[in-house]
Amino acid sequence: MRGYALWAIVAALALTAGLRAQDTYTFKVKHGPDVGKSATIKDTDTKAITTKVTDAAGTVIDKGTKHTETMNEVYVETVLAKGDKLASKYKRTYEKATRTLDGKTEPLSYEGRTLLFEQKDGKFTVTPEGDKPIAKEDLAELTRKANEPDDADDLLLPREAVKVGGTWKVDGKDLMKVFGKSGELEADRSSASGTLVKVYKKDGQQWGTVEMTVKLGVKSPREIKLDKPPLVEMKLTLDTAIDGSTTAGTMTMTGNAANKGVVEQMGQKFTVETSVELSGKREQSGEK
Repeated sequence: MRGYALWAIVAALALTAGLRAQDTYTFKVKHGPDVGKSATIKDTDTKAITTKVTDAAGTVIDKGTKHTETMNEVYVETVLAKGDKLASKYKRTYEKATRTLDGKTEPLSYEGRTLLFEQKDGKFTVTPEGDKPIAKEDLAELTRKANEPDDADDLLLPREAVKVGGTWKVDGKDLMKVFGKSGELEADRSSASGTLVKVYKKDGQQWGTVEMTVKLGVKSPREIKLDKPPLVEMKLTLDTAIDGSTTAGTMTMTGNAANKGVVEQMGQKFTVETSVELSGKREQSGEK
């Protein structure tokens, strides 16, 4: 009996010590391959917009047909040079590049092509290999995306060590550094918070699953008088190595926004109700 009591005390001390010393994790995410190496990326984004329009008498002008657009890309990205942190020169070979509008799928002009992305004077240019050009609108969109900030992970992930179940917040002013470059967002109505859901070992690497909630306050358009300022809400789930050991990982996203406002055209007022549904998934392999 006495021995049992001693064992119970030792066990209790060990348990409380374990609770006090619960592991914390410092995040280090590898954004892309090292110079000369490649990773395969699968990227899918879907946007669905429903708009309903009524006149001043309440007569429905547009009953609210839903229009959907899905971009689907699979490509191998090879890093050719790096700047201080991110790639300054890389190429992509697009195995797949399609756009689906309301159920109709068509290939984009760069499907099956290799394109060079090179940073000059702080801006990326995009050049297709070979003599055959790609569509101007496709080139413009690729260039726009290449010049978007690519360090959202560093902003959204915790800057200090966190334990499983731990949470953190991101201030609206910090969000502007990534999402607010175009000047269309308002810092005081934007915020983000995150939770480290779990950690686990995979192939000897330390992986973690993070869930983020992001709210982006969008400036109201001048030509429409809205009931309330627009707000985009997104849920992000990131599953990746948090020790910087590999580029492999998966990120999924869902989001939505809804607005109702009055627009005046040719002396008549119309009420416009719009809802937007967003979803996406990005899968990246380890570098080779």
